[in-house]
Order: sequence, then C-alpha cells, then structure tokens
Amino acid sequence: MERCTLRILALAFVACGVETRSASAATVAATPEVIDSLRADLVALIERDAQKLENVCHASALVTATRVASGDVVVRLRERVRRVVAPALVSGQPDCLVDIAARLVPLVPDTDKRKLIASLASFYEKGIKGWGLYRSVMPSIAPHLTTEESARFARVARAESASSCLRTIILAHLADAGRVPPAEAFTAIQASRHNGCLERDELGVLRLADDATLRALYPQEMALLDEPPARFGYAHVDALARLAPYLDARRRRSLLVAAFRAMPTVYVDHQNGRGHDWGDLPPQFHFWGAMIRLAPLVDGGLADTALRAIPPVWSPEERAVAAASLAVELPPAIRRANLRSFLNAIPRTQTAAACTARLLLAAELSPEDARAALECVLRQDKEPWHPAAKIAQALRALPPASQAAYAARIRADVTAGTTSDSRVSHAASVLEVLDGAKRW
Repeated sequence: MERCTLRILALAFVACGVETRSASAATVAATPEVIDSLRADLVALIERDAQKLENVCHASALVTATRVASGDVVVRLRERVRRVVAPALVSGQPDCLVDIAARLVPLVPDTDKRKLIASLASFYEKGIKGWGLYRSVMPSIAPHLTTEESARFARVARAESASSCLRTIILAHLADAGRVPPAEAFTAIQASRHNGCLERDELGVLRLADDATLRALYPQEMALLDEPPARFGYAHVDALARLAPYLDARRRRSLLVAAFRAMPTVYVDHQNGRGHDWGDLPPQFHFWGAMIRLAPLVDGGLADTALRAIPPVWSPEERAVAAASLAVELPPAIRRANLRSFLNAIPRTQTAAACTARLLLAAELSPEDARAALECVLRQDKEPWHPAAKIAQALRALPPASQAAYAARIRADVTAGTTSDSRVSHAASVLEVLDGAKRW
C-alpha cells in the first residue's frame, strides 16, 4: 500500500506543483537561449505531427503551442485550430473541440475573438443537454466578453429550459468577470448547491460574497466552521478547504490553526471501523487536496504549524513528499523563509520518494543540488512515465552549463514517441511545465 500511495503522490505532486515553483524559478540563473530553443523545437513538432492525429482531442496541444509561439508560427497555429474546431461549433461533438475553441479565445486578435465567441454563443443558444460537458468554455471566455456577448450567454442561463447547473456555471463565471450582478450568481448557486455544479477552482465569484451570503450559500459548511476547534474533524477541514479563500482574514487564520492541529489525526488509514472512509485513494492524496487550497493562505507565523499538520504515523518518505508539496504551495516569501524546516523534513536518502521531494524544491536549491535531485529521480524512479517533464520542471534550476544537454534529453524523449498522438501530447506537457501552467 505504501508503494502505491507514493506512486500516486509522486505523480500528483510532480504534475501539480509546477505553477507555484514557476514563480521562484524566475529568480534562478538560467540560459534563456536554451529554453527558447527547446520551446521552438517542441512547437515545430506539434505543428508537424498535429496533422496526423488519430485522437482529435489531442489538438489541444495546438493551443498550448499557440500560447508560447511567435511570429508567423502563431498565425499558422491559430488557423489550424480554427479549422479543426469549426465542425464541433455546429454539432457540439466531440465536446473536447468545443473546449479547445474556447481556450483559443484569449489567444487571438479581437476580430477572430468576436467570431469564435459568436459561434460559441450560437451553439449555447441551441440548447446544451449535458451541463457536465464544455467545462473550459465559460472560464476561458467570460473575461473577454463584450456587454452584448455577455447578454447572449446570460439569456441562455436565465431561460426556463436551462438546467440548474448550466445556469449556475454560466452566471458564476459571468459574475466573477463583472458581467452580471453577483447576487444573480449567488441565487443560482444557492438553488443548485446540492448538485455539485461548480468545481473548487470555479468559485471565484465568492470573493464578492459577505459573511451572510456565504452562510446562505453554504449553511452546513459555515455551521461546521462555527464549532469549537476541539471538534474539528475531516468535515471541518473539507469545509475550510472549500471556503477559506473567501472568509474574513482574521477569522480564517484561527480556522487554519484549528485545521492544521486536527489534520494529523484526521488523514490516517481507516481502522477498526473508525475514521473517514477514503475510498479508492489513500489519505495522503486527500491531505494534499486540502493543502493545495490552504497552503497559499499561510502566513509566516503558521508555516511550522502547517508542517506539523502532516500525520506522524505516515512513513518518513510519505512525510517527505507531503512536506515538499506543501512547501511549493506556500507563498514564495514564506517558503523561502522556512525552507530549512522543509528540507529537514526530507530524509537524506537516495530513495525515489526522498529525491522526488527534493526535486519539488529544485528552484530553491543550489544548481548542483537540483541536478543531484533530478538525477536521483531519473535513476531511482521506475514509473513508466517519461522523464522529459521531470527534467523540464528542474531545467531552469540546473547548472547553466548543463542545461543544453538536459534540453537535448527532453527532445530525444519526446521524439521517441511511436505515434503522432503520443509525441504531440508529450510535447504539449513539456511546454506546459516550461510555461509554469498548473496541470491539475
């Protein structure tokens, strides 16, 4: 079970710790020419191999390439994406292409932006049967809508035929972008609160809610947070993970302390019919899911308290990966001020887990230590996923003289894919890592 847990954690942490590290990576001496050359080669590979995709959903790589390309390449990539998604904007199938069209909106000139949005609005106006589809549309386009375009989507949401979740999703994103009154979104959220319509990263509109509104929208969660800290358990931590960013800062701090003190006994294996039923994923994974929401809110006085939230009954390697994953989610200044504490939580061993933990903190290490962590991971980790993304994560932190050689290893790994689909999706993953995109 421990090996399974570590595999799950390593995959999640290495994939999802990217964005936080990217902020500090910019302070590390790097060779821009190496990064730029690698980006250009990966973009060229995507442009070439995307013509032969078997799975059309992998065309999302074209959007990733468009985001980092320049010059005439951008023009060609935009046109390629527009041709690929055009049929889906009429039929709605496959849904991945509708999402890809929406993701292109922020990346095109205004005239093309208006055409894409008009096509998406027409598609929505025809009626959407499955609200769980097209989840990238509103987050991608809402900040770019004109008053008239916003009104078209708002009419779709207000229509009697709209499902409660479709109404909630549209209005929540429109309100977050300042396109409709927040109160209208709050009414929709309240009406659909038992349906799980919004993901946690779609709750930005709650920043506009006061305490009374939060209590109306999330009565059970807010009631749990009113209970004494001594009663905190899994449900309390989960409620805080959902609502913490939107609570009054003074109240939030005391709740964070209560949650961190409860977590060592909450996130442990189910034993003798007691404790939380974790389902198919281990408690370590659920711990991390809570921490990625709570850690960015930690101030300097809470860093040690957050570190002590890691259950002592976990193995040293599980604790090491958890400590490193916590550190990369902290505000950069807090992470650097407490770096020694987090490094001390990582065993000085050469196991895959310990090396993965150090690799997560590569941007904060010396170039030689970052390279040692990377080489240890590449040598020890027997997982069947490719090393290119792992190298890309640490590339800026490595000794400048070695970066070109590691970039060559990335190119070799990506081009070794046996199909166009594998090469394109792999190249896009590396570009996302280099670009600091969150991939969770």
